[in-house]
Amino acid sequence: MILTRSLKLAMAVGVGLLAACFTANLAKASDAYTGKFTLPFEARWGGLVLPAGEYSFTVNDLKPASTIAVRSDRQNLGVVLFGSVSDYGSSGKSELVAVSNGGVYRISTLRLQTDDDRFLDIKFVAPKAERMSPAHGPEVSWRVPISGSGR
Repeated sequence: MILTRSLKLAMAVGVGLLAACFTANLAKASDAYTGKFTLPFEARWGGLVLPAGEYSFTVNDLKPASTIAVRSDRQNLGVVLFGSVSDYGSSGKSELVAVSNGGVYRISTLRLQTDDDRFLDIKFVAPKAERMSPAHGPEVSWRVPISGSGR
């Protein structure tokens, strides 16, 4: 009798875990945008420091206060929070905009062309300590192309 109850409980837990895994995969499929890019230099993005190399990212939602998950070679590196999203016109291409002031690159903007032909600017704010530091020369911007898709 006790063995039967244990088996029923184990089956219920197993079915619950299987359902949770299936639901997680469905949630992953509903991400707003996924993309790939190659950085030719080291850059800071939010709290992450990304060495030169190949990366992928996923934007969970195209609304303010959403996050971007950044990966390298299937390794999760972390998430970046963004604050503002705005339209930037009727044409363009998906790209990261990095700015350098004194040789340190920081991702300042993510521009995305969505599948419904919207063009969005997602802005990132530098940490306060970096905003307060004096300029070490002229600001230089670099555009990194993105391949990807989104809804």
